[in-house]
Amino acid sequence: MPYIILLLFCLYTANSIWNDYYSAKQKLESLSPLTYDDFAAAVEQIAPDEEYVTLVYSSDGVTHRRVLSSDIFDDAVLPEYIHWMFGNLNNYLYLCLPFVILAASFIGTEYKWGTLRQTLARGIGRNAYFGSKYVTLVILIWLFVCIVTLYFLIAGMATTRLITGEMTWDFISSDIAGYLLSSMGLITLILLAYAAFTALFSTIFKSTVAGMIAGVVYLQIENNVVWRAISDSGVEFGTVANPPEWLAYTITYNAQYLLGYITPDSTIYGEYLNYTITDTTQSILTLLAFCAVFILISYFIFRKQELAME
Repeated sequence: MPYIILLLFCLYTANSIWNDYYSAKQKLESLSPLTYDDFAAAVEQIAPDEEYVTLVYSSDGVTHRRVLSSDIFDDAVLPEYIHWMFGNLNNYLYLCLPFVILAASFIGTEYKWGTLRQTLARGIGRNAYFGSKYVTLVILIWLFVCIVTLYFLIAGMATTRLITGEMTWDFISSDIAGYLLSSMGLITLILLAYAAFTALFSTIFKSTVAGMIAGVVYLQIENNVVWRAISDSGVEFGTVANPPEWLAYTITYNAQYLLGYITPDSTIYGEYLNYTITDTTQSILTLLAFCAVFILISYFIFRKQELAME
């Protein structure tokens, strides 16, 4: 089941990337008789903070002008694509759901199979067993994030080649590397918070199914609560007004704030940066605290569990 969910997630992401490319391709075709090189040359002539670029050309003895957004191809052409690509994770529930299921399966499987007691009887202490499970879970999440990032980069190279007709490596820099690593770290933290919550309930009930149900239900309920709290407070996206302060102590609000930090131009998450009830450091510390609490509770429960039947 986890692998099926991960495959569906990859297919969903591939569809998002394709939609971005198809949109960019249509915009390129609409430039005719101009080319992408004409657009890129015009963009180089404007100030970095200008939002629009004007293209002037002659056709049949008539001078024409076109005014276009300067970032019209940013979601499909490197290097700007790198700052947009995580926006393809544009459904928070789809991002977290695979790891709710993965964590429940990973922690609860040996309870279900009845092999946990035999594993411990072979001389593996509870501390070592518990630690290895969570270290492996963190590694799996990090590997997934690395694979998705590589997947995005390969897709960006392909769309860049298709749109511009060439592919260069000029975009590689220390700033880009820093952005990618920090973004990957934040996404790993977000996924770990929900994985640790799910693993806690798999440990409490000694069940994969119970962990899945608890994780999915909590994810859905808290997501709805956050949106309702924002709506009921009269806050609209694009404003500087703030929703209730207690939202800064929920997993969902902090996770979506960090997704906004990663992709500030996202129409879904970027607006969270307009609110001042939290900041990047506070959101990171809050999610780290959730992870620590969930893992510690799981640890103490696991240490005291009766495993005679497992």
